Amino acid sequence: MKQMRGNWPGVWAGKGNDGRTIRIEELAVTLRVTGEMTEQAFAAVEFTAPPAHPGLGIHLHQHTIELIYVVAGTLAVTLGEATSLVRPGNSILVRPRNAHRLWNPSSTAVTYLTLLSPSGEERYYEQLAHLLANRPELTLAEATALAALDDNFDHILVHS
Repeated sequence: MKQMRGNWPGVWAGKGNDGRTIRIEELAVTLRVTGEMTEQAFAAVEFTAPPAHPGLGIHLHQHTIELIYVVAGTLAVTLGEATSLVRPGNSILVRPRNAHRLWNPSSTAVTYLTLLSPSGEERYYEQLAHLLANRPELTLAEATALAALDDNFDHILVHS
């Protein structure tokens, strides 16, 4: 994204393809807006999950609010014991301290945009991708658990 000059200090204008994409196995994670761009107020992260992707496990955040907007495909969202299917153009709000899991139940890819407030959680995905790239012996579940142990992230795995 480019910072605009002139009468609009602090305003960014970006194209739809702006952002840095990282891979967490088959999951594409694009960092559209990072905390550094918003004085840590929020981040926007786009996910594209392939068909039947199980997600990154049941987890919760102590302080982070997530607003998840489905762009294409169908996203399954499990909050507590209830699972809802979220379709394009619809969104779901996950408040802090609510265990949840996001996954793709369908035979087509799903793309969804997640707004995280405050920011910081986007760095968790960078750490997870780094662990998987540098420690090939780890499974996705092991890397997810290891990254969640880092106190710099508001990401707590919930074991059932």
